[in-house]
Amino acid sequence: MKKYYWLASYILSPGSIIEPGNWGRIINKYPIYSEAAKTIGLREFIFEVERLKNFSDRPSRLESLFLFENEELAKKFQKTRSFDLIYEVEIIDETKNYFEGEMMLTNFPQNNIEISQLVMMANQYWEGNTNFTEKEILTLSSIKIIKKIV
Repeated sequence: MKKYYWLASYILSPGSIIEPGNWGRIINKYPIYSEAAKTIGLREFIFEVERLKNFSDRPSRLESLFLFENEELAKKFQKTRSFDLIYEVEIIDETKNYFEGEMMLTNFPQNNIEISQLVMMANQYWEGNTNFTEKEILTLSSIKIIKKIV
Protein backbone atom coordinates (compact mmCIF):
# COMPACT_ATOMS: atom_id res chain seq x y z
CA MET A 1 0.00 0.00 0.00
CA LYS A 2 1.10 3.53 -0.73
CA LYS A 3 1.84 5.67 2.31
CA TYR A 4 0.45 9.15 2.91
CA TYR A 5 0.73 11.71 5.68
CA TRP A 6 -2.09 13.18 7.77
CA LEU A 7 -2.19 15.71 10.60
CA ALA A 8 -4.21 15.67 13.81
CA SER A 9 -3.97 17.39 17.18
CA TYR A 10 -4.46 14.21 19.20
CA ILE A 11 -2.33 11.15 19.94
CA LEU A 12 -3.37 8.02 18.07
CA SER A 13 -2.09 4.46 18.11
CA PRO A 14 -0.96 2.49 15.07
CA GLY A 15 -3.98 0.70 13.64
CA SER A 16 -6.42 3.48 14.55
CA ILE A 17 -9.04 4.06 11.86
CA ILE A 18 -9.96 7.64 10.95
CA GLU A 19 -13.26 8.28 9.22
CA PRO A 20 -13.67 11.06 6.63
CA GLY A 21 -15.93 14.06 7.11
CA ASN A 22 -14.62 15.69 10.27
CA TRP A 23 -13.73 18.91 8.43
CA GLY A 24 -17.34 19.31 7.30
CA ARG A 25 -18.56 18.59 10.83
CA ILE A 26 -16.33 21.40 12.15
CA ILE A 27 -17.39 23.86 9.43
CA ASN A 28 -21.06 23.18 10.17
CA LYS A 29 -20.52 24.00 13.86
CA TYR A 30 -19.19 27.53 13.22
CA PRO A 31 -21.52 30.21 14.61
CA ILE A 32 -22.81 32.10 11.56
CA TYR A 33 -21.40 35.50 12.59
CA SER A 34 -18.05 34.22 13.85
CA GLU A 35 -14.82 35.27 12.18
CA ALA A 36 -14.22 31.64 11.18
CA ALA A 37 -17.59 31.51 9.41
CA LYS A 38 -16.80 34.74 7.57
CA THR A 39 -13.50 33.42 6.28
CA ILE A 40 -13.05 29.65 6.35
CA GLY A 41 -16.76 28.89 6.26
CA LEU A 42 -17.34 31.22 3.32
CA ARG A 43 -14.40 29.72 1.44
CA GLU A 44 -15.64 26.17 1.97
CA PHE A 45 -19.19 27.15 1.01
CA ILE A 46 -18.01 28.70 -2.27
CA PHE A 47 -15.71 25.75 -3.01
CA GLU A 48 -18.61 23.36 -2.40
CA VAL A 49 -21.05 25.33 -4.58
CA GLU A 50 -18.54 25.45 -7.45
CA ARG A 51 -17.81 21.72 -7.05
CA LEU A 52 -21.50 20.88 -7.20
CA LYS A 53 -22.09 23.15 -10.21
CA ASN A 54 -19.06 22.24 -12.30
CA PHE A 55 -17.17 19.27 -10.87
CA SER A 56 -19.73 17.00 -9.21
CA ASP A 57 -17.54 13.95 -9.85
CA ARG A 58 -14.95 15.29 -7.39
CA PRO A 59 -15.16 14.39 -3.68
CA SER A 60 -16.52 17.09 -1.40
CA ARG A 61 -13.95 18.79 0.83
CA LEU A 62 -16.58 18.64 3.57
CA GLU A 63 -16.84 14.85 3.37
CA SER A 64 -13.17 14.01 2.76
CA LEU A 65 -9.95 13.46 4.61
CA PHE A 66 -6.97 15.61 3.61
CA LEU A 67 -3.63 13.89 3.01
CA PHE A 68 -0.13 14.70 1.81
CA GLU A 69 1.95 12.41 -0.34
CA ASN A 70 5.25 13.32 1.32
CA GLU A 71 6.49 14.08 4.78
CA GLU A 72 8.16 17.36 3.76
CA LEU A 73 4.89 19.00 2.72
CA ALA A 74 3.17 17.64 5.83
CA LYS A 75 5.90 19.27 7.96
CA LYS A 76 5.51 22.55 6.09
CA PHE A 77 1.76 22.53 6.72
CA GLN A 78 2.34 21.52 10.36
CA LYS A 79 4.14 24.85 10.93
CA THR A 80 0.77 26.60 10.49
CA ARG A 81 -0.90 24.27 13.01
CA SER A 82 1.28 24.22 16.10
CA PHE A 83 -0.64 21.51 18.00
CA ASP A 84 -0.78 18.96 15.20
CA LEU A 85 1.14 15.72 14.96
CA ILE A 86 2.04 14.06 11.67
CA TYR A 87 1.01 10.47 11.06
CA GLU A 88 1.99 8.09 8.32
CA VAL A 89 -1.26 6.55 7.08
CA GLU A 90 -2.68 4.33 4.39
CA ILE A 91 -5.94 4.61 2.49
CA ILE A 92 -8.19 1.70 3.40
CA ASP A 93 -10.39 1.66 0.28
CA GLU A 94 -8.59 2.92 -2.81
CA THR A 95 -11.77 2.54 -4.87
CA LYS A 96 -13.33 5.50 -3.01
CA ASN A 97 -13.32 8.89 -4.73
CA TYR A 98 -9.95 10.66 -4.64
CA PHE A 99 -8.77 14.08 -5.85
CA GLU A 100 -5.49 15.99 -5.98
CA GLY A 101 -5.83 19.75 -5.54
CA GLU A 102 -3.54 22.74 -5.28
CA MET A 103 -3.59 23.72 -1.62
CA MET A 104 -2.27 27.21 -2.43
CA LEU A 105 -5.63 27.97 -4.07
CA THR A 106 -7.39 27.49 -0.73
CA ASN A 107 -5.24 30.16 0.92
CA PHE A 108 -6.38 33.70 0.43
CA PRO A 109 -5.80 36.99 2.19
CA GLN A 110 -8.54 37.33 4.76
CA ASN A 111 -8.99 40.97 3.82
CA ASN A 112 -9.29 42.51 0.42
CA ILE A 113 -10.57 39.63 -1.70
CA GLU A 114 -13.71 39.79 -3.78
CA ILE A 115 -16.21 36.95 -3.90
CA SER A 116 -15.62 36.69 -7.66
CA GLN A 117 -11.91 36.07 -7.01
CA LEU A 118 -12.73 33.31 -4.54
CA VAL A 119 -15.09 31.71 -7.07
CA MET A 120 -12.30 31.79 -9.66
CA MET A 121 -9.86 30.18 -7.18
CA ALA A 122 -12.41 27.47 -6.39
CA ASN A 123 -12.82 26.63 -10.07
CA GLN A 124 -9.05 26.53 -10.59
CA TYR A 125 -8.75 24.22 -7.59
CA TRP A 126 -11.41 21.81 -8.86
CA GLU A 127 -9.99 21.77 -12.40
CA GLY A 128 -6.93 20.05 -10.94
CA ASN A 129 -3.38 20.64 -12.01
CA THR A 130 -0.34 18.57 -12.81
CA ASN A 131 2.14 21.29 -11.78
CA PHE A 132 1.39 21.47 -8.08
CA THR A 133 3.14 23.85 -5.74
CA GLU A 134 1.54 22.30 -2.67
CA LYS A 135 -0.65 19.29 -3.41
CA GLU A 136 -3.34 18.14 -1.04
CA ILE A 137 -5.14 14.88 -1.54
CA LEU A 138 -8.82 14.43 -0.76
CA THR A 139 -10.20 10.96 -0.18
CA LEU A 140 -13.61 9.68 0.81
CA SER A 141 -11.97 6.55 2.20
CA SER A 142 -11.20 5.95 5.84
CA ILE A 143 -7.48 5.84 6.64
CA LYS A 144 -5.44 3.67 8.99
CA ILE A 145 -2.67 5.05 11.19
CA ILE A 146 0.64 3.31 10.51
CA LYS A 147 2.86 5.33 12.83
CA LYS A 148 3.35 8.74 14.40
CA ILE A 149 6.09 10.75 12.67
CA VAL A 150 6.39 13.90 14.84
